[in-house]
Amino acid sequence: MSDMKTKKSTNLWTLMIIISFLVVVASGYMLYLRLDAHFFSGPHEIRPEPVQIDDDAEAGDEEENVAQDNPEKPPAQNPAPAKPANQLEKEKTQKAVKAMPVPPQRPMALKAAKTVFTYKNAKAKSVKIAGSFTKWKEIKMDKKGIKWETQMWILPGNYVFHYVVDGKKILDPGKPRAEIGESIVTVISKE
Repeated sequence: MSDMKTKKSTNLWTLMIIISFLVVVASGYMLYLRLDAHFFSGPHEIRPEPVQIDDDAEAGDEEENVAQDNPEKPPAQNPAPAKPANQLEKEKTQKAVKAMPVPPQRPMALKAAKTVFTYKNAKAKSVKIAGSFTKWKEIKMDKKGIKWETQMWILPGNYVFHYVVDGKKILDPGKPRAEIGESIVTVISKE
């Protein structure tokens, strides 16, 4: 009988360990997703799609509605000369086309701009660059004489970055600094 109690107790503890392990794994994965979205994803931009408003079509519609709402109102004192039927049909067609809803236009796709980063230090053995545009991965720079250089294609916007010179974080002396202790680079599209 004591063997049966021991076996039930062992099974219960084994089940509790498995459940605890699954809870820890699920919590860790959710924490990873939040940190990844916050620290490692690129910049997010919100661009509302423009809506085209045609003032002429709205004004024409209001005049027609006023005439329909007040049938007792006498016509204007200076009536316009009678127009041929073809002319009236053209005007009706033009008003109908203007009144049609305009489908939203796709915003123009942003084009990446070629951006050159240069760091002067003749004594450095290795220089890398890391920033929000690289998702903080360190990218090796090439030595050209006394300066280190790399070229990247980056979408227009403001980004933070720093150099890693022989394993130490160094800010770019020629760029403004962000409050978080990084250098700021502004990328502008050439078009």
